[in-house]
Amino acid sequence: MSILDYIEKARALPPAKRHQIAFGISISITLIIFVIWVSTLHLRISDITASSTGDVKSIATPFEAIGDTISQTYGDVKQGFDTFLSQEATSGLTH
Repeated sequence: MSILDYIEKARALPPAKRHQIAFGISISITLIIFVIWVSTLHLRISDITASSTGDVKSIATPFEAIGDTISQTYGDVKQGFDTFLSQEATSGLTH
């Protein structure tokens, strides 16, 4: 069943039920964002602590923060793949 089928089913529901569904979806999305925010809270607290000692570089804009995060994540994933591939090569499991 595709998303379009779900939308068509929702259109057939009474308005009160559609409002309940919309409210449930919005609460779910809000909770997901809240969980992500809380899970990164310790990183921000450690940055504040480190910045008081001068160990952290200041980030001028949110776009630079996103760029730094993306590049760091890319580097971590690449390093993980490189480690995996080197372990595969040394264990003789490659073709």
